[in-house]
Amino acid sequence: MIICGWSGEWDHALREAFLRAPNRRYPVYWAARGTLGSGAQELATHRAARAIPINGADEFFQSLQQRVETLEQSQRQNPLSVELLVNSAKRYLAKPEHRIQLDELFAQETDRLLDQLDSEIFSVQGQWSQEDFRTRVQQYESVTEPLARMAGVLGRWGDGKDFDVVMDGHGNGRRDVQTARKRKHAGPKLEAGP
Repeated sequence: MIICGWSGEWDHALREAFLRAPNRRYPVYWAARGTLGSGAQELATHRAARAIPINGADEFFQSLQQRVETLEQSQRQNPLSVELLVNSAKRYLAKPEHRIQLDELFAQETDRLLDQLDSEIFSVQGQWSQEDFRTRVQQYESVTEPLARMAGVLGRWGDGKDFDVVMDGHGNGRRDVQTARKRKHAGPKLEAGP
């Protein structure tokens, strides 16, 4: 919840409803010019709200919109899911009996990456501006981050035998995607008549 432009003082019914609500399931952000007044501070403390100093509502919401659009364009995966993949790779790498799980983890992530790279968003049609190019590079960095970080774990803590796990996943995936793309773009075959 984002609160902007409310002093927290005058609407007593809203204040009471705010204080009665026990649920802190969603975070609260209170955008305010200067410091919060006593009424707003009481509500902010009750809801564990984070105060955000702003110059004005228009500037704040425009900046927020730009940041959300940038996040959307970068399509970065949830950092927690990336950390989960990295930590899973570490756990599987630690014990030789988990080599199959490690191989499957890399294979699944390679398949996920190849599916994303084969999606419409990564098509290479039309003209590109410098901004389009920068956006595309950010998108590539975003979708490859999990696999790159997992490979980094193998490089840092692996014993050298793990290189095949990465290369097998990449090699098989490349062949599969190339074959699928050829089929997809080949279109119907025309044969000459007798």
